[in-house]
Amino acid sequence: MKRYPVFTSNIARRSRRVGAIALPVAVLGVLAHRAGVLEPAQMFFSILLATILGIAALFLAVAGFLQLWNRGGTGAGHAVLGSIYGIAALLPAAALAMGPFLQDSALDVSTDPDDPPAFLQGVEQLVTPNQLLRVLKVLSEVPHSADIVSRRYRMQPAELHFAALKAARRNGWRIVAETPPDLLDDPTGFQAEVKTPVLGLSEDVVVRIRPDRLGALFDMRSASRSALQDIGGNSDRIRNFYGAVDDVLLETYGEIESIEVLDDGVVREGNPPEGVSDVRADGDEKIPVPEFKPYVEGAEDSSAADPDSAEDLEG
Repeated sequence: MKRYPVFTSNIARRSRRVGAIALPVAVLGVLAHRAGVLEPAQMFFSILLATILGIAALFLAVAGFLQLWNRGGTGAGHAVLGSIYGIAALLPAAALAMGPFLQDSALDVSTDPDDPPAFLQGVEQLVTPNQLLRVLKVLSEVPHSADIVSRRYRMQPAELHFAALKAARRNGWRIVAETPPDLLDDPTGFQAEVKTPVLGLSEDVVVRIRPDRLGALFDMRSASRSALQDIGGNSDRIRNFYGAVDDVLLETYGEIESIEVLDDGVVREGNPPEGVSDVRADGDEKIPVPEFKPYVEGAEDSSAADPDSAEDLEG
């Protein structure tokens, strides 16, 4: 009995080969950038090349499946592997494309939008002439989050400075500049470089601590260097860092008391300063009113020592 040769899909085989090239290009581009070998622009073009190869692998895999469906034969395994490699190669590009839509964060977020903390060290912004990056930058600009506000702490600025510094190092941030505590009335702060979790993009964080009537006023700023965004935005970074600072303060002092500050400078509900009572005016806003009469040193002694002057005032 004559045996006919079994048909083998060469298209499916090419799909596996193209996908086997696309996946390493994507993975090595991201790993090389995280290791500091490639610049962000070079990583972007590496991801772009991997995306083109991944799409080609998927098209070849679909063509291979159709060919095998019509003619039968072998090669389905090659088409399956080509599909898997192609989809995996598209993941970095998907992270870049979906980043601005999956987070409520702008490229530059500060707890004090009117007077954001200044960078202590110059930051080199990535030039983005590409039209795609400009579109991503526009899409990523969102209104200021209502919960990203300044905080007041009932402690010395130096104590809060070292607690924030410890929290930053615990998060793996690299401190690039610092204004250490000096005089009691001088503001302190530091600047750190942060790597995003997936693509390893470099972003900058500035912490500013100033003396306040309650103790210390804490402000923070998180800014991206380019329109490229990864999972986890600047707003989430500030929220998480507030929690990290609270954890350090709990470990160190056993208790903390932080007060959020509204945009108009009014203390957010519930925790008035010591010696101050809450009296409501016509509106809902609380107005701090002292519970004690101001005492001027030596006032009683002078009035007691000079009774004639007191009689003159009465008469």
